[in-house]
Amino acid sequence: MEINKQIEANSKAVYVPWYRGKYTLMLAGAACIILAASLIWLYLRYRNYVYTDNAIVDGEKISIGAKYSGKISKLFVKAGDIVHKGEPLIELDGSELSAREKQAQADVLDAGEKEKLCSVNLEKAQGDFRRTELEFKNGIIPVEQYDHSGKELAALSIQKSIAAAQLASAKAQLDVIRAQLNTVNISAPDDGVVAKKWFSVGDVVQPGQAVFTIYNLRDVDIVANVEESDFRNVRVGQKAIISLDAYPGHDFHGTVSSLGPNTASEFAQDQTANSTGDFTKLTQYIPVRILLNDIKDNAITGPLPVLPGMSAEVRLKVAH
Repeated sequence: MEINKQIEANSKAVYVPWYRGKYTLMLAGAACIILAASLIWLYLRYRNYVYTDNAIVDGEKISIGAKYSGKISKLFVKAGDIVHKGEPLIELDGSELSAREKQAQADVLDAGEKEKLCSVNLEKAQGDFRRTELEFKNGIIPVEQYDHSGKELAALSIQKSIAAAQLASAKAQLDVIRAQLNTVNISAPDDGVVAKKWFSVGDVVQPGQAVFTIYNLRDVDIVANVEESDFRNVRVGQKAIISLDAYPGHDFHGTVSSLGPNTASEFAQDQTANSTGDFTKLTQYIPVRILLNDIKDNAITGPLPVLPGMSAEVRLKVAH
């Protein structure tokens, strides 16, 4: 009996609750230190900054398309290719335009010959009218013959004007066709990267339809949507620190170039109607455009490509 009591006493002396264990206390202490360090880091990182994670990389999109309806004969690039200003992109089938050019040239020649014939007839009618007028004044011919000569002169003068207008119209049509022929071969208007190919060889495109969408390599910036309550602390020229989700741990630097003239919701399809009785107040965001100082010439072919559409976090330094 005494032995059992002794064993029970020893067991109670050895037992220690888990939450009072040495390793548990060490882990709890380490967790507290890490938490404190994280809070201090967050405080130092975001102190005196306007912060938003509602930001995205934006780029200037260039739509490359045809000025007239035609069939695509050749495509010289594909999606993902980097192109340079003046580089050929598209060749349209110009056979129909060439035939129309020949027809327009024939129309110009025909209208020119008609205009010459009208000029000759008008010159003859003017001579006849002068003689008829002299004979009428001398009483040689009656007034009916004199009136007839005058009306014939007026009619031929109108015909001459019509022929001249037809000739001008034919020349203008020829100029239009030749201008269209000059756009059969379409080149890149600026340096960029082909983001999307919308049509293939053999497809027929209409005027204004985009065949390629190109992003300008030198015009890539950040659009950060700042809460309206923080907007008073944002200024043009303000320094910015940008973090891209694609490159964790790497900070880019930028400068605020412009402030949005309105909130982002103004472009939404369903705008908030403040005059209705069921209105619910929502936080509004104002777009702020930031130029990337680290990227001077080429945002996409650099060591860290910055692509339009990438998500970003932005910190704007608040001046005091």
